[in-house]
Amino acid sequence: MLRYLAAIGMSKYTGSKAINDWMSAYVRRKEDRPVPFKWPSGERTHLEYVHQMGPFRLVMKACPEEGGVMRIYSALPCVRPGSFTHILNWELGLEDSHLVAFGEDEDAGGPMGVRMERTGLMMNLPLPQSGERAGVQFSALSVEGKIILGIERTEEDEKAYKEEEKWRQDMLEKMRSGDAEAMREMEQELGEQDLEIAERMKREDVFSVIEGFFMPMEDIISGVYQVLGTITDVDKAFNPETEEWVWHLELDVMGSGIDVYIHPDDLVGLPFKGSRFLGKVLLVGRLVL
Repeated sequence: MLRYLAAIGMSKYTGSKAINDWMSAYVRRKEDRPVPFKWPSGERTHLEYVHQMGPFRLVMKACPEEGGVMRIYSALPCVRPGSFTHILNWELGLEDSHLVAFGEDEDAGGPMGVRMERTGLMMNLPLPQSGERAGVQFSALSVEGKIILGIERTEEDEKAYKEEEKWRQDMLEKMRSGDAEAMREMEQELGEQDLEIAERMKREDVFSVIEGFFMPMEDIISGVYQVLGTITDVDKAFNPETEEWVWHLELDVMGSGIDVYIHPDDLVGLPFKGSRFLGKVLLVGRLVL
């Protein structure tokens, strides 16, 4: 998790000693007033600090110990959320001192996991019940990415792409309502696509065949994805406290918008509109209640 601090302009603090020294000094400065909370599994009162650094924030959990010592045991790097989606059939899970919202992305139809900021406060909020439709704002932090060329589309390609996207959304909606015929039609379409992709990959490069994807990764941290998307906008985000800047990339991933933040040292290539970003990202965000 510490490695992802680089994505919010804290690349000098990705080591355990460096961030522990920073957090100890932060507690002594008493810059931000903490919010008390209790984890569901215990009666002991903990504290949650939220430290703003321009567009970025660091959410820290602390536990008071004997002698008045404050021990910060977790730190979650976050960004002012830029992307928005609805997730269905969602539930909360507790992992590595942070809540994670698991569910099905309403737009893409695939599984999605977002590590929540302000997790302590969420414990005391009237959360939607599991299975209900919940809004999520999130951003993607990356520590590993590269820029590759985009795929040129003709007007006919663009028209076909939009028609296919509308058909897919219609099928997803029908499948959610339990339409068995829609499920069979979608399975058939996916099977035909797999055959077409397999045939094309015999003579073409994989990235000329597949325009984008968003896939959960097997990782020790929940909410980590492998992503390939077209860059629709590029700018820089500045951390005024560390005086570091990072890339902010707005991606179109199969029709869904995703905001990605990555340190220049972790990105291979120079990003520009129309090119594509390929990399590993960690989703962080909050439920919209």
